[in-house]
Amino acid sequence: MEYDFNIDIHCHSSWKPFMSGRNNPAHTPFESYENEISARLLKRLSKQIESILRFKLSTQSNFDNLHKGNVRLAIVSLTPLEKAFFVANVKSDGFLKKLIKLLVTEEHERKLYTLKNNVINALTGFHTTDINFAKKWMSKYFQEALVPEYTYFTKFNNQQNNEQTYSIKFVKNFQEIKDCLHASTTTICIIISIEGAHTLSSQVPESNHLMQHVGANHLEDELDFDSLLAYQNNIEAMKKWEFVPLYISLNHHFWNGLGGHAKSLTKLFDLLVSQTEGMNEGLKGMGKEVIRLLLKTTNGPRVLIDIKHMSPACRKDFYSFIQTDYWMHNDKFPLICSHTGVVSKSKTLDALITQDDKMEWQDNSNYLHEQSINLCAEDILIIAETGGLIGIQLDEQRIAGNIAIEVVKKNRKLSSEDVRKQYVKILFANLFEIVKTVNTKNGWNLLSIGSDYDGFIHHLDFYPTTAEMPILKKDMLDFLIQPEEISPIGFDYSLPLHEMHRLMFGLAAEEIIKKIFATNVMNFLEKNFNRL
Repeated sequence: MEYDFNIDIHCHSSWKPFMSGRNNPAHTPFESYENEISARLLKRLSKQIESILRFKLSTQSNFDNLHKGNVRLAIVSLTPLEKAFFVANVKSDGFLKKLIKLLVTEEHERKLYTLKNNVINALTGFHTTDINFAKKWMSKYFQEALVPEYTYFTKFNNQQNNEQTYSIKFVKNFQEIKDCLHASTTTICIIISIEGAHTLSSQVPESNHLMQHVGANHLEDELDFDSLLAYQNNIEAMKKWEFVPLYISLNHHFWNGLGGHAKSLTKLFDLLVSQTEGMNEGLKGMGKEVIRLLLKTTNGPRVLIDIKHMSPACRKDFYSFIQTDYWMHNDKFPLICSHTGVVSKSKTLDALITQDDKMEWQDNSNYLHEQSINLCAEDILIIAETGGLIGIQLDEQRIAGNIAIEVVKKNRKLSSEDVRKQYVKILFANLFEIVKTVNTKNGWNLLSIGSDYDGFIHHLDFYPTTAEMPILKKDMLDFLIQPEEISPIGFDYSLPLHEMHRLMFGLAAEEIIKKIFATNVMNFLEKNFNRL
């Protein structure tokens, strides 16, 4: 069946409106609005802040933008902010780093340093009252962060925008999607997902504890049965929600006791906070137990696992665990990586485990983003084996190497149309890398768009919001109809024209684009979203 609309399998439509006063009637998930910056000086510098961060300081995947972009189905990720985002990294060396910290941090008792509320507000657009609550008073992730965000977001079910040109429908299964799309040409279907299983915990670590554990490892951690009981109760409660999440990622940016996370923060955020506690470690006993609870069907619907943000060591342990405990018992459920890029040089998880991610930022030869947070060939083949799904992230710092985008932007010989084509080439370099790894026509069945809009992303120029999805779709189609060799000067990467033609495996350009933007996701949901 053909679908003439677009799908995004990972965006954060609820995050900014929920954290912008929560019940502030001026802001809902419907409309677009600029970040409201509290501090006068920072407000004046908003354009400079946006330029430095390359974050869009306004909503991207709000419902109006979904509608403009003909996105009829979005899998929206709930992701309460981790406490470690507020704790300043005071261990960084260098005069400039110390100067920056002096400007943006505040000192508390016991030599605790946290980021100033106004600074977090300027970087995220979140309201200072919501920031202050999460920073000082939040003690239970599930009860005080995840449940309130779910409750806030789902109250917009069956509502229309002010102009009554479209409506929102939260869906529980694939049949509801089919019925909704058949009954209306303007309804947007919403599926819930969650990013980071810290959200299922009742325990929020204290800021002082986090600062003291910067760089600590957890190689000898034993199972904490009190924490496990809280996870069990919270997961059972979540599975009683009206709209149970389709999938959950075990990890996000910081240590959560379940398994090692990959390095994910770059530039300014990497300077201000530390991800080093537990980073790059393997899957823990607690993580295995939480995965079992999510996959169980006797406590409610099965919730699938999104491998995004797992470290390579954690991914390797995870694959071994599910191979033994599930696949060998004829239970090969699909794996998802909801928003990602691809590495081209390290083909195995072992190679990524031994890789120094810091070298990525010193090596100007990398055309693709070669850090270990991205998928290698071993990951891709395992996802393909399970009939899973991969969402390509619309983040220039996740799909391109350190200076690949800068080279394009600084080339004054390129017209605006040429620059757009270079962005499309980088996207297709990632997509073709996946298909080349699978090396059959079925490789195209894995692919989708997982934009990560409204996450802290460096959006691609020309495609800053979901409203531009049709433009991206057309640009990608035009490129496939008249492809050009991807062999950027100065980079150790080449994809010849004849290889691109081979990797299309006889599929028409139009068919490939339809697969990426809708068909693959609909086929995946038809097989795997059949809850009652």
